[in-house]
Amino acid sequence: MKVCMGGESLDGAPLGITRKTVLELAHKQGIPSVERSINPAELMRAEEVFLTGSGARMAAVAQLDGVMISIGERPILARLDGAFVVFTRSEALRNSAQSVAAA
Repeated sequence: MKVCMGGESLDGAPLGITRKTVLELAHKQGIPSVERSINPAELMRAEEVFLTGSGARMAAVAQLDGVMISIGERPILARLDGAFVVFTRSEALRNSAQSVAAA
């Protein structure tokens, strides 16, 4: 089980805050992760594929070029998504408390 994410200079993927947070959460969850170029053939062999983004958080990828790649349960995505929800709620509470304290 490993999370691989393409790096900006390698694959043109922007280094967004959601992507950074998911990598940090993977580390905290004990899920090995690495940033490197990922080719389409490797993606098709992956047990799970997902994308990150501010609007969608994390979105599962089920097909690539019409080929099914992620069928059934997605335990890594579920684990990271759960951790992401907890993280964002705690950040929202912290920011809210700071706003009240500053007022």
